[in-house]
Amino acid sequence: MSTPAYRSLIDSFCSLTRLSNPHSLYEHTAVEFNGIDFTLLHQDTPSGGRILLHGDLGNLPAGDLATAAAAQRLLEMNFHLFDGHAGPVFTLNPQSRRVTLGVNLPLPGLHAERLVELLAELADLARAWRRDCFLERPPSERPMADLTRSALRSS
Repeated sequence: MSTPAYRSLIDSFCSLTRLSNPHSLYEHTAVEFNGIDFTLLHQDTPSGGRILLHGDLGNLPAGDLATAAAAQRLLEMNFHLFDGHAGPVFTLNPQSRRVTLGVNLPLPGLHAERLVELLAELADLARAWRRDCFLERPPSERPMADLTRSALRSS
């Protein structure tokens, strides 16, 4: 069950993004933002709640070698994302078999404007994944550099 703080965030988010019927998103928030599918799951906690955010990056590339290379790249990126806290993580959705980026966000202090900014950043990341599975650019130009500097950790 969603809390008043989460419902307020969803109301503000819907107002900013011109989504109608925010009430329908209180219990299961699945939205398309900048052409990318996102799911937000609210967790009530003693510290004020959390949002588990999953962004659909897309499929793993076809072919054993390409799949292995892309999976290795995601594991390398997870290594850099891990900071001992609830940082972002790349996953494979077991139902859809699609790559997702999971982010654990504290609800207190999260404003709709920041959520919109974050979804825009993640949508850009998803498009980068869909272009080349993070494999075609030199390491200094891969999305990892942007992701580690992103406000994902400070949200």
